[in-house]
Order: sequence, then structure tokens, then C-alpha cells
Amino acid sequence: FGKDKKSIEHTLTYMVMISLAFWVVSAWFIKLIDFSLTSFVYIITIISVILIIYSVLSRKSKKIIFCKSSLLVLFIFVIVILLRLIPYLTLLAAPSTGDMTMHAYLTRIIVENDGLPDSLEPILPVKTFGAYAAGMHTISAIISLVGDIPAYRSVFLVSVLTYALI
Repeated sequence: FGKDKKSIEHTLTYMVMISLAFWVVSAWFIKLIDFSLTSFVYIITIISVILIIYSVLSRKSKKIIFCKSSLLVLFIFVIVILLRLIPYLTLLAAPSTGDMTMHAYLTRIIVENDGLPDSLEPILPVKTFGAYAAGMHTISAIISLVGDIPAYRSVFLVSVLTYALI
């Protein structure tokens, strides 16, 4: 991975991972200033679109190399993602007892709070939040808030997409 050349699979990998990390970390910072997660997502999306348009129009974007091996890797990855989406598209909810239930209620609390809450109330009588890592739940909550999808469905979607990366 040189400074001048970027393969499409490396570029996409970095874009996705940096984006996920950004949203997870940002949720904790916007909690400090008591700002709406939904509003923050829309503001950042608008800024990103403006920067992308500027980059394309000013021709400051770097060239991405498309080679046969890169396209093959991307094709295989797309097939894996489509296969992993089959349970999401064919089942109403994830089969679960405890794990997915916990993911769903943590996501729902974030959705209902429109950001990271201070406690797990009213779902659980726990006065704190954050003892369990909230990264997956933050991404799921953003999908629920922006896509108007129930929390249990967005958690299921994030789970099956995560399995495609494993």
C-alpha cells in the first residue's frame, strides 16, 4: 500500500473502518454537549456530501486503481454480504435468547434518548450506562434513527453485516 497508489479494496476498507470508528467515538462526544444524535448524523452527512462534491469538482481526489484481482476480491465480498443478508431478509427477528435481546434493548435506549443515555432506565433499573461497549449499539441506533427501522431489526442487520467481515 504505497503513498501514491490506492487499490479499491484498501480504500473501501479504510473508509468503512474509519467511518464506523468515527460514529462510535462521536456519540460519546456529542453526549457531553447534550446534542441530538440524529441531528449530528444529518449535519455530518451534509458536510461529507459537500466535501465529496468539492473534491470531485476540484479534481483533488486521488486515483483509485482498478485491477482484475481487486475486482475479484470486491465481487467475492459482495457475494458474501448478500449471502449473509439472507437471514435478515427472510426472518422477522434474530433467533436469540439473551444476547440479541441485550443488543436490542441497548440500541432501543439509545434510539429513545436520541444519543447515549445516562442510565438503562426505564428498561432496566440500572442507574449507569456504558459498562458494556456501545459501539455496535450506536451504529444500530443510527440506522434505526435515520432509516426508521425498529431497534431489533437494525441490530439484526448490523449483526449479519458484521458476520460478513469475519
